Amino acid sequence: MRNLNVIKYTAIALLPLFFASNASAAKMDPTLERALVKICVAAASDKPVKLKNAISNYNLTEYQVALNLMCNNVDV
Repeated sequence: MRNLNVIKYTAIALLPLFFASNASAAKMDPTLERALVKICVAAASDKPVKLKNAISNYNLTEYQVALNLMCNNVDV
């Protein structure tokens, strides 16, 4: 019975942490989201010129894209 109470109180203490992680997910700007989707599509096309044009159209650098962008859980 004592173990059950410990588990219950631990779960109650940790419950706010689960909600805090969901609240920290920020809405993405629609323009930025469209740009990143187009860059992902260009990367998936396997055409380096298309990818380079997509990156430069949105004033990004290859360095920024390589370090920060993931398409379908795969680094670009």
